Amino acid sequence: MTASAEVVKLALLALVTGAVLPLLVQLFLTLRAMRLAAEGVEKRLDKILDDVSGLADGVKARAAAPSALGATLAAAVPAILAAVQAFRTSLHHAAGPTAAGEGQSNDNLRREPDQGKERSHEQ
Repeated sequence: MTASAEVVKLALLALVTGAVLPLLVQLFLTLRAMRLAAEGVEKRLDKILDDVSGLADGVKARAAAPSALGATLAAAVPAILAAVQAFRTSLHHAAGPTAAGEGQSNDNLRREPDQGKERSHEQ
Protein backbone atom coordinates (compact mmCIF):
# COMPACT_ATOMS: atom_id res chain seq x y z
CA MET A 1 0.00 0.00 0.00
CA THR A 2 2.78 2.28 0.63
CA ALA A 3 4.06 1.61 -2.83
CA SER A 4 0.72 2.39 -4.41
CA ALA A 5 0.27 5.47 -2.22
CA GLU A 6 3.68 6.69 -3.31
CA VAL A 7 2.79 6.05 -6.95
CA VAL A 8 -0.43 8.07 -6.51
CA LYS A 9 1.49 10.90 -4.82
CA LEU A 10 4.09 10.85 -7.56
CA ALA A 11 1.39 10.88 -10.26
CA LEU A 12 -0.39 13.80 -8.60
CA LEU A 13 2.89 15.68 -8.25
CA ALA A 14 3.65 15.11 -11.93
CA LEU A 15 0.15 16.25 -12.87
CA VAL A 16 0.37 19.41 -10.76
CA THR A 17 3.87 20.14 -12.02
CA GLY A 18 2.75 19.56 -15.61
CA ALA A 19 -0.12 21.97 -15.16
CA VAL A 20 1.64 24.61 -13.06
CA LEU A 21 4.84 24.97 -15.11
CA PRO A 22 3.06 25.98 -18.35
CA LEU A 23 0.90 28.40 -16.36
CA LEU A 24 3.98 29.97 -14.78
CA VAL A 25 5.70 30.26 -18.16
CA GLN A 26 2.58 31.85 -19.69
CA LEU A 27 2.33 34.28 -16.77
CA PHE A 28 6.00 35.22 -17.17
CA LEU A 29 5.54 35.86 -20.92
CA THR A 30 2.39 37.91 -20.36
CA LEU A 31 4.01 40.06 -17.68
CA ARG A 32 7.06 40.63 -19.89
CA ALA A 33 4.85 41.67 -22.83
CA MET A 34 2.95 44.06 -20.56
CA ARG A 35 6.20 45.58 -19.30
CA LEU A 36 7.49 46.11 -22.84
CA ALA A 37 4.18 47.66 -23.91
CA ALA A 38 4.20 49.96 -20.87
CA GLU A 39 7.75 51.09 -21.72
CA GLY A 40 6.67 51.86 -25.30
CA VAL A 41 3.67 53.84 -24.08
CA GLU A 42 5.89 55.68 -21.59
CA LYS A 43 8.29 56.73 -24.37
CA ARG A 44 5.44 57.97 -26.59
CA LEU A 45 3.80 59.76 -23.67
CA ASP A 46 7.08 61.48 -22.77
CA LYS A 47 7.46 62.65 -26.37
CA ILE A 48 3.88 63.97 -26.46
CA LEU A 49 4.31 65.76 -23.14
CA ASP A 50 7.54 67.35 -24.38
CA ASP A 51 5.73 68.56 -27.52
CA VAL A 52 2.84 69.98 -25.50
CA SER A 53 5.27 71.67 -23.13
CA GLY A 54 7.05 73.26 -26.09
CA LEU A 55 3.77 74.52 -27.51
CA ALA A 56 2.75 75.94 -24.13
CA ASP A 57 6.10 77.72 -23.84
CA GLY A 58 5.58 79.24 -27.30
CA VAL A 59 2.10 80.45 -26.36
CA LYS A 60 3.42 81.95 -23.14
CA ALA A 61 6.20 83.74 -25.02
CA ARG A 62 3.75 85.21 -27.54
CA ALA A 63 1.32 86.23 -24.81
CA ALA A 64 4.08 87.96 -22.86
CA ALA A 65 5.26 89.99 -25.88
CA PRO A 66 2.27 90.84 -28.10
CA SER A 67 2.86 91.83 -31.70
CA ALA A 68 2.71 95.43 -32.92
CA LEU A 69 -0.60 94.73 -34.67
CA GLY A 70 -2.09 93.37 -31.45
CA ALA A 71 -0.95 96.39 -29.48
CA THR A 72 -2.37 98.74 -32.12
CA LEU A 73 -5.70 96.95 -32.15
CA ALA A 74 -5.85 96.93 -28.36
CA ALA A 75 -5.38 100.70 -28.36
CA ALA A 76 -7.80 101.36 -31.24
CA VAL A 77 -10.76 99.26 -30.09
CA PRO A 78 -11.83 101.57 -27.21
CA ALA A 79 -11.63 104.59 -29.51
CA ILE A 80 -13.74 102.87 -32.16
CA LEU A 81 -16.33 101.84 -29.58
CA ALA A 82 -16.51 105.40 -28.24
CA ALA A 83 -16.99 106.74 -31.78
CA VAL A 84 -19.80 104.27 -32.49
CA GLN A 85 -21.49 105.16 -29.22
CA ALA A 86 -21.23 108.88 -29.98
CA PHE A 87 -22.66 108.29 -33.48
CA ARG A 88 -25.62 106.36 -32.08
CA THR A 89 -26.24 109.03 -29.46
CA SER A 90 -26.21 111.75 -32.12
CA LEU A 91 -28.71 109.75 -34.22
CA HIS A 92 -31.06 109.36 -31.27
CA HIS A 93 -30.91 113.07 -30.44
CA ALA A 94 -31.44 114.10 -34.07
CA ALA A 95 -34.43 111.78 -34.53
CA GLY A 96 -36.03 112.65 -31.19
CA PRO A 97 -38.39 115.63 -30.81
CA THR A 98 -37.04 118.92 -29.52
CA ALA A 99 -38.43 120.58 -26.43
CA ALA A 100 -39.83 123.64 -28.31
CA GLY A 101 -41.49 121.86 -31.22
CA GLU A 102 -42.41 118.52 -29.76
CA GLY A 103 -46.02 118.49 -30.89
CA GLN A 104 -45.26 119.90 -34.33
CA SER A 105 -42.81 117.18 -35.36
CA ASN A 106 -45.26 114.42 -34.42
CA ASP A 107 -48.07 116.16 -36.29
CA ASN A 108 -45.85 116.62 -39.34
CA LEU A 109 -44.97 112.94 -39.31
CA ARG A 110 -48.62 112.00 -39.11
CA ARG A 111 -49.70 114.40 -41.86
CA GLU A 112 -47.04 113.50 -44.40
CA PRO A 113 -48.50 110.12 -45.42
CA ASP A 114 -51.99 111.68 -45.70
CA GLN A 115 -50.65 114.51 -47.83
CA GLY A 116 -48.94 112.00 -50.07
CA LYS A 117 -52.25 110.21 -50.59
CA GLU A 118 -54.04 113.46 -51.33
CA ARG A 119 -51.38 114.42 -53.87
CA SER A 120 -51.66 111.10 -55.62
CA HIS A 121 -55.44 111.51 -55.84
CA GLU A 122 -55.07 115.03 -57.21
CA GLN A 123 -52.93 113.88 -60.08
